[in-house]
Amino acid sequence: MNQALLAKIGWRLHSRDNGLWAKIYEAKYLKGTSIFDNSLGARQVCSTTWRSILHGIQLLKQGMCWRVGRGDSVNFWEDKWVTDVPLMQQAGVLTAHNSNCSVSSFSMNGWWDIDKLRGVVREDLVQQIISVPVGFLSSLPDTQVWKALHILRDCERARTTWNAILPAYAHNFFRLDAQPWMKVNMLSKAKWNGDVPWSTVFVFTCWQLWCWRNKHVFQNEDTVPFSPRQVICGAAQEWIKSSSNRTIGENKVQIHVAWEPPKPGQFKLNVDGSRKHVTGCIGAGGVIRDSFGDWVSGFAVNLGKGQVLEAEIWGLFFGLKLAIEKGICNLILRWTQLLQ
Repeated sequence: MNQALLAKIGWRLHSRDNGLWAKIYEAKYLKGTSIFDNSLGARQVCSTTWRSILHGIQLLKQGMCWRVGRGDSVNFWEDKWVTDVPLMQQAGVLTAHNSNCSVSSFSMNGWWDIDKLRGVVREDLVQQIISVPVGFLSSLPDTQVWKALHILRDCERARTTWNAILPAYAHNFFRLDAQPWMKVNMLSKAKWNGDVPWSTVFVFTCWQLWCWRNKHVFQNEDTVPFSPRQVICGAAQEWIKSSSNRTIGENKVQIHVAWEPPKPGQFKLNVDGSRKHVTGCIGAGGVIRDSFGDWVSGFAVNLGKGQVLEAEIWGLFFGLKLAIEKGICNLILRWTQLLQ
């Protein structure tokens, strides 16, 4: 049986499929353990069908990674949660006294304990680690998920969409890893269909695939259109047209910008994010003030490496978290860069 099909069966078991067949395998072989438990095959006398499913699981593992929630179920050193390679196998490790520690053991007050991280890995890895979204104080469990490229490129629907759009010279499109795949296509200077930048078509295709997949998963809608090429190209051309219609050389108007206080009884949260172009390091900060303009509370946080939009989103997260901790409900938010 095809290993990819077997991997899909394994994913359905991991997702707790409600079918009778899944319940039988769960009761007979899994018995409450994870489908990814490495000792499953070694410790069992089992059927040929189950061994075939375990064979598919090996392929499934290659496409899985951890999405960190509380961080109590993810092994800090041995699981793949930062990159495709466990931290234990990376060159930046300084010391690893306890190989069984969880990701949450490196947290402090709901965020990363940066001093503790710097004691075990080099600074470049520290910056990479603290850029990973986490929810240490939340109720969200750690979850194993498909890597993003499965949704955007490698699943059957995505691959069919790309094959309808790709130019004839894109030979290595399906062979590159995630980061070089993104970089090569987003920085491409090639033109698609004569006059449309390929980078624009690439971005719109990724966005449409993401939207279609979410509607399929959360709304149970088979939303991929009959002609995805026409939809994507139409959206890309419309964007280019609207961008080129902007008036060039308009007279500049000087305006005065000032902080506006909220209404009496309300509080205002202002957040902002920043990024150093040379290093790629990002950070965020924010302040909460009352209707008199008096400072109530504030924060500043180092977020590792990433994009400026990520910094802005994390700024919003920490600002709202701070408001909740202070018991502030009547809150006005100003997120300047996102609103512009």
